[in-house]
Amino acid sequence: GRLQQLRVYPDSWREVGNVTDASFGGTLRDLPSLRSFAVSSCKNLLVCAGDVPASPHIKSLSIFAPLSDGSCAALDRWHCLRHLWLGPHKLMQAGIALESTISDAGLAAVARSCPALQDLTVASRRATDAGAAAVLAGCPELRRLRIGGVGVTDNTLQAMAKVAQPRLERLALWCSGVSAYGLAWAEE
Repeated sequence: GRLQQLRVYPDSWREVGNVTDASFGGTLRDLPSLRSFAVSSCKNLLVCAGDVPASPHIKSLSIFAPLSDGSCAALDRWHCLRHLWLGPHKLMQAGIALESTISDAGLAAVARSCPALQDLTVASRRATDAGAAAVLAGCPELRRLRIGGVGVTDNTLQAMAKVAQPRLERLALWCSGVSAYGLAWAEE
């Protein structure tokens, strides 16, 4: 098909879908012209990497689902991605965010696999300064970064001053350990 953009959501943003790796992979195989794919699922996707072929043409991928570090590692052949959202659409949605277990290891895998990223959102609460540093160092084209975790502290803000990250325009942190002092220092 010639379809270039596909969004697979349930009837309401309050609900999550029930997509599996097999159907996710089947969609990619059946729609080789796809450039942008967004999917919502209550299942951890990208678990069986063999079920999900890499799609060299996809530039934007949003997986609104509870994901793991293994899900991030499965992106090792997705080098063309420019926009990537991993994790639930609503981080605070009861029962969903706690299931997203992406940690620093997952962030490092994304940074290695997707160096051309311009926009990255990882909706998990397990990131630390090490994961943020891996993404900042590994994705030199990054313009927007959204991550969460109490382990993301003032050290991340200080590291940003030392990293060759000329394009970063927006940084959003939730559930972080950044202090008022760190924010004041970053504004200087």
